[in-house]
Amino acid sequence: MKNPTSKLISNWLQPSLKALRIANNYHVWAHCASVGFFGFLSIFPAMAVFVLLYGLVFSPTEMQEQISLLRPFIPDTVYGVLNSRLNELVSNTTFSLTFSLIVSTLLALYTGSKGIKFLIILINLAFHITQERNFIQNTIRAVILTFGAVVVLIVALSSIAIIPVAAAYFPFPQIAETIALWSRWPILAGIIFLSFLSLYRLAPNREGIALKKLVPGAALATILWILLSVLFSIYVQNFNNYSAEFGALSAAVVIMLWLYYSAFIVAFGAIFNSEALESAKPYAVRIY
Repeated sequence: MKNPTSKLISNWLQPSLKALRIANNYHVWAHCASVGFFGFLSIFPAMAVFVLLYGLVFSPTEMQEQISLLRPFIPDTVYGVLNSRLNELVSNTTFSLTFSLIVSTLLALYTGSKGIKFLIILINLAFHITQERNFIQNTIRAVILTFGAVVVLIVALSSIAIIPVAAAYFPFPQIAETIALWSRWPILAGIIFLSFLSLYRLAPNREGIALKKLVPGAALATILWILLSVLFSIYVQNFNNYSAEFGALSAAVVIMLWLYYSAFIVAFGAIFNSEALESAKPYAVRIY
């Protein structure tokens, strides 16, 4: 029987090192760049959709207060741009908001689906699948996953915002209120984990694998993505002056870099799953 250290090395360390070696190649990084570019183009339309739908429940002031909770996790330049855009959106008229909702939804689905298509290609590469679905299948799958991403974003941000409101409204004891406020972040991590798990299950052009076999890669990607977001924010704010180098484009550069590295982490998690499955036992892949 293997001791815990041997199991840790064989189950996690070896597949991780192999996955990192495989992921660190031109094709993976090139597709990550495409995801970053189209992801950036979809951010502002998606944010408009979020604000317009979110505004049905919360007032503009409450919305801005709740969005400010994300400030510790994103660079100041990025937060400034997002907050400025938020102010513009909440000051529009009802007619403008209705028209903006339609246009923003279409733009978010179009540009977001482009990024999702490259993300699907990345995950297919991770599972050594080269044959793609036909155009209609690809488009439908990408739009469904894009719509799902928008829903996840709304649910994730709502979970951050609603818990403090509920804690303030109901007369909970202080300890219960503190626990409720801190529980936002595990809930957010759980939502991210389920998103990665769903992506690894639905994106590959292959017969589905049991979800439990995809859990390790999704868990690893979740941890790495949270670390990336926190450390990248600290790095941008303290060690690299993008504003001096890129001026007005600094926020765009930071957002695209963050999406670029986020896409790499998604690919890394998929490759980890692929390598762990191959090292465990042979499994059949059906391309359809």
